[in-house]
Amino acid sequence: MGIDGFTFMHRDPIQVKQSENVGRNVIDNFETALQRDKKDKGFIIALSFGKGAYEEVARIKKEGLFIELLTVDKLLEYEEPAGQREHFLKYLIILKILPI
Repeated sequence: MGIDGFTFMHRDPIQVKQSENVGRNVIDNFETALQRDKKDKGFIIALSFGKGAYEEVARIKKEGLFIELLTVDKLLEYEEPAGQREHFLKYLIILKILPI
């Protein structure tokens, strides 16, 4: 429900969900966790996201809060910023979303 970890390079918060069709409520909860931690950027990783999640991310972007939604498929293709792809993959392995 909160922050599961942080990126290696910039210490941006990460939340990982082992589910599909993640909705707006997850974004709302992560938004609160970011604000509590005084962060303006974070990542949510899931198998897939629903329309409400994308709409909420677009809405809060106008307020200066940037949440990037990453599906596991996209994460496997993720290249930039340097070093973060490997960091995300380690979280997915630890949380048993990806096999070792």
